[in-house]
Amino acid sequence: MKKILLLLVLVLSFNISAEAQNLLTNGGFEIWATGKPTGWTISNTANLAQNLSAFNEGTSSCKVNATLADFNIYQYVAVTPGKVYTFKLSYYIERGDGTDARINCYFRDASLKALPMPLEDSLALKGPGGNNAYFPNVLGAWKTYSYDVVAPAGASTFAFYLRTGTNGTVSWDNCNFAVNTLPTVSISKTSMTGFTYAPGNGPSPEQSLTVRGVNLTSNITITAPVDYEISAQSGASFVGTNSITIANTSGIIGSTPIYVRLKAGLTLGNYNTNLTVAATGTPTQNVSLTGSVAIPPVVINSSVTALAGFIYAQTAGPSAQKTFTISGTGLTSGIVVTAPSNYEISIVSGVGFTSPSFTLTPTNGTLATTTIYIRLKNELVQGSYNGNLTITSTGGTTKTISLTGSVTPTPGLNVSLASISGFSYGLDAGPSPEQSFTVSGASLTTPIIITTPTAFEVSTGTGVSFLGTNYLVLPQTGVLTTLYVRLMAGYPVNTYTGNISLISGVFAKSISVDGVVLTISGVENISNTNTKIYSTGNEIIIEGAAINEMVSIYNLVGMQLKSVVSKGDRISISVTKGSVYLVRAGSKIVKVIM
Repeated sequence: MKKILLLLVLVLSFNISAEAQNLLTNGGFEIWATGKPTGWTISNTANLAQNLSAFNEGTSSCKVNATLADFNIYQYVAVTPGKVYTFKLSYYIERGDGTDARINCYFRDASLKALPMPLEDSLALKGPGGNNAYFPNVLGAWKTYSYDVVAPAGASTFAFYLRTGTNGTVSWDNCNFAVNTLPTVSISKTSMTGFTYAPGNGPSPEQSLTVRGVNLTSNITITAPVDYEISAQSGASFVGTNSITIANTSGIIGSTPIYVRLKAGLTLGNYNTNLTVAATGTPTQNVSLTGSVAIPPVVINSSVTALAGFIYAQTAGPSAQKTFTISGTGLTSGIVVTAPSNYEISIVSGVGFTSPSFTLTPTNGTLATTTIYIRLKNELVQGSYNGNLTITSTGGTTKTISLTGSVTPTPGLNVSLASISGFSYGLDAGPSPEQSFTVSGASLTTPIIITTPTAFEVSTGTGVSFLGTNYLVLPQTGVLTTLYVRLMAGYPVNTYTGNISLISGVFAKSISVDGVVLTISGVENISNTNTKIYSTGNEIIIEGAAINEMVSIYNLVGMQLKSVVSKGDRISISVTKGSVYLVRAGSKIVKVIM
């Protein structure tokens, strides 16, 4: 019985010593009077409330709704230089934008002057030099923050300072500042993932965590599992050891980085295990490590998904080049880049645009970021040129880049034909059949004036729309327009030639035209001593025509059906039997009945 009582006393004694006294007054915000928590200094109470619905410990917390400006709550606590203190608080961000909950804590001397701290402590307590960093913006969840700090020489008090940023709503709870006499080891991470490499490419990239300790009675030992290796230095200092010991100074170890990586030479598989951190009098802490040796997935990266603005005026190509970048990892073959048919690509600026497709070769499965140059091809006609460039590699997801381009009209006037011939009709059988051409323009400042030569007429429509005029005006917009022209009716037998004139400001074009009004002879299969024209079977025969003389065949309404240039020998032209034709050889015109 006495042994049991003695054991209970020892357990109770340990719990009492382990529960260090909170030096803050009302650190849990349980006691309120006149609208504010007792023991705390507050500039005003307009935006302050006891939160009975959200708390981390006890029955309430302190809710701050900072609507107009930053809101501060603080206490000053007496401290002893050289002692270790544990700083702790809980916070709950209800509303905010990432600049809502932070602390601004520091030590003061007897004259109330802020004392310098090691950079590590300053950053942790967000005090002078701590850059006023905010806690992570995690909404709707209680988060706890703690830190062990040594009071510097000359320290008299500690400012425990809570700040809620403008437009933030934050509840504070479980604030604690107490002397810590127990050996304590702190680690910056409890898990590390992503230690991976492809077969034969180890080791994995290194990662790091930090270890620190206070009130230590021994050194800290970090032990890596068998498939991992650790180092106290970054880079090539890994020596395959599985254990590192960090020596303390007067029981203190400041934040010390430890570098970890998955060893080289491992076989395919997963390597998930724990790294341990231990010191006498403290519980061993585990850091879970997750890694693997695996065939990496094929990943293709492109800097853009669309490129636009490939443009040039007709005959002034190619377009200006544009660029994008490609990279890849896990590649088992080259990356093939293929442009659509009207585009061309190169890997050198300004030159090498010879193929719509080429292959980029990776090194050890990786293609470093590579710049690709692309442009719209030269000598394209007016129009839009849109399409997709593709980026492919075996086993990877195809990437596409949409391309948008166009060729605009050349500044000035553009006509579809340089000459039009074959306008004809028999005497008193006019007008001739109509023929057409197109006109367009770019950068025009005046209307387009079209004038035809004598005996020709022009129209914007076909058939009955001809008005018997040889003069026409089109708007200066230069929109592609089809025009119709023909040899007017009522003209005597003769040959009619000339040029259609098109003028708009400083721009001018012309189209040569020629036509004929024919005499119909009543003589069938007429011949003379110079030229003989006759028919046989389904052929019309012409003999004696001079060299380079044009021989043409028309129907009775004057439409030219066939023509041939004489070489001075016998000409044979096949026609349909049962019809009547007009044959013109030089100045001679005869009617042939088949």
